[in-house]
Amino acid sequence: MVLRLKFHQQLAWANRMAQLLLRTPGVLASLQQASVILPVPLSAGRMRERGYNQALLLAQALCRQAPPGLVRAPVQSRYLQRLLDTPAQAGLDRAARLRNLRHAFALRPGLQAQDLGACPLLVDDVMTTGATLGAVAQLLQTRGAPAVRALVFARTPAPGQ
Repeated sequence: MVLRLKFHQQLAWANRMAQLLLRTPGVLASLQQASVILPVPLSAGRMRERGYNQALLLAQALCRQAPPGLVRAPVQSRYLQRLLDTPAQAGLDRAARLRNLRHAFALRPGLQAQDLGACPLLVDDVMTTGATLGAVAQLLQTRGAPAVRALVFARTPAPGQ
């Protein structure tokens, strides 16, 4: 599903992924407690190449399909920016991923801590080492978010599993 959504422009898979994710324990609570929903951004180059952000499609599908009234937080696709057009993370080990992401993300200029609220929720399609989510969470916490949560559709196996 992820590959079809991410690399083959089969955008309807975001809906099916959201359906499955909404059945996962803790997901509804995370959506309900979110102060703002932040899809992990793509770089400008990757966005031009792909034409869409799969994390944004997944976040929007989650909000559409959640029980009515549960999600009060807006999806904000412009709060986070990916500044660097880094090489793809696939195939890199954790150390290389961390180097790849150093200074890769920023908040939109002028954004204040109160815009993030008490508990921003990051949404992404896949987590491998956690380097991307960690980099974004650290950024949000340095800008005043007391807690950051994350939802991902898939988790790749840890090395050696």
